[in-house]
Amino acid sequence: MLIVGLLSIEQRQDGARCADCPALDKTLHRVRAMAAVHEHLSRAAAETPRDLTAWLQQLAGEVFQVHGLQPDELQLEVRAELPGLPAGMVMPCALIINELLTNCLKHAFPPDHKWAADEKPTVRLELRTTAEGRLRLSVADNGVGLPAGVEVGASAGGWQLVQLLAGPLGGRLQVAVDRGTVAWVEFPVDQRRGVQV
Repeated sequence: MLIVGLLSIEQRQDGARCADCPALDKTLHRVRAMAAVHEHLSRAAAETPRDLTAWLQQLAGEVFQVHGLQPDELQLEVRAELPGLPAGMVMPCALIINELLTNCLKHAFPPDHKWAADEKPTVRLELRTTAEGRLRLSVADNGVGLPAGVEVGASAGGWQLVQLLAGPLGGRLQVAVDRGTVAWVEFPVDQRRGVQV
């Protein structure tokens, strides 16, 4: 919040020069979202979450709140098939979730999109182990999908940050279009650090 405060002061002091600065507005928004995630993790007092489903729901709820979404505006589906997370993966996973959800909320559901009568904007957040014993974290939506020609590896912003967060843990971001967009990261997991298949 200190960083948000400093950026806001600079924005006010520079007046007209910063009045229409999308990069600064985007940075302020991202820092606010990350501050909400940090607050969430601070309350957890560095313990690994005991109930991953509840942890994911609360984390997603806070990201939705940062974006000004009401609970009835978007359907959230959470699935956690793990008994826990290694302590060293809690913060990176939370930050990756924040970025993937933020990207989804910004791009998947434009206001002019026409929904079928029985359809509702939906985000699915999943944390599970794969058949190969890797940890898979995914965020999927039923939104408008990716614009033609978008390459994840060449994209700046949120996806680039996800790749930076996942890299030190051996993870790699992948994105596909499947009735919306699904973005996921798979990590190799050391079974001795607490995740059991």
